Amino acid sequence: MNSPPAFQFYAADWLADADVTMMTLEEEGAYIRALAFCWREGSIPADEKRLSVLLKGASREVLCSIKARFKTCPLDSQRLVHGRLDLERQKQKDWREKSSQAGKKSGKVRREKSLQAEPTLDFGSSLGEPKMNSSSSSTSSSTSTEKTKKQKTSSKPKNVPDPRHTPFREMLGKYWKYVNPSGPEMPWDKREAGQLGNLLKASPDLTLEQFHELLRNRAKSDVAHGDRVYAWLGNITKFSVPLNEYGKAKNGNGGNYAAVPTGKTDVNVGFCKELIAEDQYRSRIIQDGFMQTGEAEQDGRAALFLNS
Repeated sequence: MNSPPAFQFYAADWLADADVTMMTLEEEGAYIRALAFCWREGSIPADEKRLSVLLKGASREVLCSIKARFKTCPLDSQRLVHGRLDLERQKQKDWREKSSQAGKKSGKVRREKSLQAEPTLDFGSSLGEPKMNSSSSSTSSSTSTEKTKKQKTSSKPKNVPDPRHTPFREMLGKYWKYVNPSGPEMPWDKREAGQLGNLLKASPDLTLEQFHELLRNRAKSDVAHGDRVYAWLGNITKFSVPLNEYGKAKNGNGGNYAAVPTGKTDVNVGFCKELIAEDQYRSRIIQDGFMQTGEAEQDGRAALFLNS
């Protein structure tokens, strides 16, 4: 008999069974062996001699105890069957059939969906366009919507770098070399770049010439010129005039400062009317050891920050 290889063994039911509890260990072991044979073969022999061989030479008393747990097969009086095993066998058979039917039904549904997904020509149409099912139409519609969204997104203006960024940075580099002639190269990382970007964004009309004037005034101010650019660039517009160590305007020669319009707002980019004369200023640079005689006339840094 082609039976499944295993059956459910419910330990709680087995230990709670009154008949099993009354058996000796010999009878219980023989009973389990008889159940195993019955499951594999579908039945066990009713003849005591043959049954004794299957049960390892069990005694007549043990055989009588075991046979009492079985019943005569309705199709063969020479065989014994077990009611609980027959019930478990039928349950497994029903489960296999149920699973098989579910699998066939699922396969049928998948095949039908596959056929529905294929386009069919509508010969009643003058253009002969393929007639799609509702799910394909829905998919096509959603795809079209996604493309439209992407096109709208791509049509948004991207962040264009401010064209003033590079020349302003170069101007800062020249300023740094001027105020720190014997120092290292100007440090520059994302902090300096970020502060410059913020300045340009806040002052969209600030020109390179106005920025140059602000740097000239800071170069003439009593500040720590060795500080990194990011530490003071955000406050560069306050240097509309040279400042002393207290942040006040340096106006010792009686000069007047005028506000220069920058377009959107008036940034006080000061022009000192009566600053130290250019030749005197260059002499001071030479005396301070920043340049030698004649270099002030040739050096681009001096020309940048000394020429008004």
